[in-house]
Amino acid sequence: MFYDREDCIKASFFPDDYGTPSGVFIFKGFFTDEECKMVEDALKDYDLSDKYKDTLINWYANKVSPPLQPIHQLWEKASELLYPEYVMHPQANVLIITPEMNEGMFTHSDSPGKGECHRLSQVDVWKTCCELDYGLVGYFGDFEGGEIFYVNIDKDGNRTDGVGEENCLHIKPERGDLVIHGAFAPHAHGVKPVTSGRRYAFSNFVLKAEDNPGTFYNYKTPEYYDQIKDKDKLSLKEFVNIWMKPLKENPQFSRDRIEKYQASGLEGPELSDKFMGEFKEH
Repeated sequence: MFYDREDCIKASFFPDDYGTPSGVFIFKGFFTDEECKMVEDALKDYDLSDKYKDTLINWYANKVSPPLQPIHQLWEKASELLYPEYVMHPQANVLIITPEMNEGMFTHSDSPGKGECHRLSQVDVWKTCCELDYGLVGYFGDFEGGEIFYVNIDKDGNRTDGVGEENCLHIKPERGDLVIHGAFAPHAHGVKPVTSGRRYAFSNFVLKAEDNPGTFYNYKTPEYYDQIKDKDKLSLKEFVNIWMKPLKENPQFSRDRIEKYQASGLEGPELSDKFMGEFKEH
């Protein structure tokens, strides 16, 4: 398993509520200087006023980059770390936080729980939010601030019932680092404001290979290699349209439904309470 590697720092380690070994796992310098520079160069002229439209949480609107050319290569490197037990769905964007935004990231869990789709309040076209086990984040850019804090884990890495933001576990990611943490409430986390530079975060969901909901091909399968075989011949837009298109639609987040959710102006529990009840598992 990835957390058994010698280069894995276990800042916290305990089983989640579903019996999966969980925690906060840090891989220092996982991405090389050259790999970091590829992401940074791709974003050096990015206009921060551009808006990301496929979200139900306004916080993301000015913080999600367009698809980036280098990300697939880095996605494969992270997928190799997880292989063969775990997989990630396709992802080609990064989250951007700068001092000018005057905010970090709100406290949240990556998943409301397995089988808890009726509690979702963010777009989930890959249908992975209620199947995942971990969140994974790679860091790029030179920045200060931007620490991750885990409000339900104390400074020694022990699970608690809300020790508070100031007294909980804090992780200061640096350029090239990779952090993997549990997906559920015990690993609820937020991000401190960035005080200088730009913090680029490649964020994705990690689930057991056998739990793939059929929306994407698992890394290293014949179907995956067939899907990406023409990557070097295609433009970024053409490749993204192939790799980033789910193999089947998640009816909970069809285009019509996303637009309906957005038009309501609701966010968080208010949105899920109003619209998601029909997706509750019985």
